Amino acid sequence: MHIHRLLNPAVWHDQVDAKGISSSQSWALAIGNFDGVHQGHQLIIKTLKEQASRVQAQPAVMIFESQPLEYFLKDKAPIRLMSARDKIQALFNEGVAMVLVCRFDQELSLLHPADFMKNLRENVNIKGLTLGQDFRFGFKRLGDVAYLKGYCQNEALDLVAMPDFNLSQTRVSSSLIRQFIGHSQFEEASLSLGRPYYLEGVVQHGRKLARDLGFPTANVKVVRRIPPLHGVFVGKAYLPYNGEVHYNAVANCGWKPSVGGRVWQVEVHIFDENFKPISLYGQRLRFEPMAKLRDEQKFDSLEALKNAIAQDVKAARAFMNTESC
Repeated sequence: MHIHRLLNPAVWHDQVDAKGISSSQSWALAIGNFDGVHQGHQLIIKTLKEQASRVQAQPAVMIFESQPLEYFLKDKAPIRLMSARDKIQALFNEGVAMVLVCRFDQELSLLHPADFMKNLRENVNIKGLTLGQDFRFGFKRLGDVAYLKGYCQNEALDLVAMPDFNLSQTRVSSSLIRQFIGHSQFEEASLSLGRPYYLEGVVQHGRKLARDLGFPTANVKVVRRIPPLHGVFVGKAYLPYNGEVHYNAVANCGWKPSVGGRVWQVEVHIFDENFKPISLYGQRLRFEPMAKLRDEQKFDSLEALKNAIAQDVKAARAFMNTESC
């Protein structure tokens, strides 16, 4: 079992010996994919922190990289809601003291649940576990909450099995949120996430075609499996140096020609009158889609493309004016 330990700097400050701290410290642990760190996950973490206080330990979360279905299904695996980087930061924001990143490989996939727990406890001093009731682990997913109830009782470990988290009598799950996003139901996705859905990445140089047409765009490289967004969207753009200040923007999300094939990318045009044009290359940009304006299209000429972009911006302005009323 290969585990990488990441300490939350907000908890440990200048203490950076992750291996030393994780071995000497007692932990209450939650285990899972935590893709999206949605409201169901947030409730698990809230309960985890309560458990940690009860058993006199620190709260930690263990996630898997790659996610198990990515290992087994490769390119057919479900699309991620967030990158590993964003997920770890979201977990830190929820107040966990440490994130354990466990490498999911053939060796781990073949571990019997008993061997999984043995290896885990050799790496981490566990006093309690908090899990969703549908949690499965080990070879052929033989480990479940029923198995852990017996295991924890024998080992004198505290165990909390969380029921499903429901909104409007519907179970909140990463799969449901993917469906919302795929159908451009961003309000529903944000409600389930407990925060706005966003795409974030580093601004890179592009072909500068849109700039030559009078609509400069920031080409954002999103490091994750291809999100389920294709088309033109209106939303908000956030820049790191401006904190929570956002700018009205329109983004084209989809496939673009590249050396060796095609790449999926986000092209963001900020049309907000309060935005002062500056170079964004090398900086992180976050785009929060609010509504879909149209599907992806191919154009026969640059003039047709220019007219389409102008109509997109016009429609985006009208949408934002309606939202601000």
